[in-house]
Amino acid sequence: MLGGGVYRGSTVLVSGGAGTGKTSLAAHLADAACARGERVLFVSYEESPDQLLRNMRSIGVDLRRWVEAGLLRVWAVRSTAYGLEEHLVQLHRLLDEVSPSLAVLDAMASLNHLGMSSAVSSAVARQIDMLKGRGVTAVDDHVDP
Repeated sequence: MLGGGVYRGSTVLVSGGAGTGKTSLAAHLADAACARGERVLFVSYEESPDQLLRNMRSIGVDLRRWVEAGLLRVWAVRSTAYGLEEHLVQLHRLLDEVSPSLAVLDAMASLNHLGMSSAVSSAVARQIDMLKGRGVTAVDDHVDP
């Protein structure tokens, strides 16, 4: 389905209904990147780090080992914790701290609660541009309405 993988430095939007495996696919990509010795940033807008690690372990993806090895940084924040601009600032800070080759932005649809559709689309475009500008491969997931 992915033609052998994801091109480095590209952004892939994974879309589907709730429970269709978007986060699981992203976790598999993060696991593979860490297994190659790459650093990964996993931003979760809905689950705490413990929830994410537990849920992925239940499907056979042990991300905790990569957290403990310092290759995976899981940063969880509720979309409502900040405005759109502050989310951008936080992502910029995390990219500086982690210097990942892969970034996962999980449950980005949660940002839709923060403003008008055009403002959210603009913020998401700026996030993607920030990642592309740094050559970071990105996986964003979006829940279909």
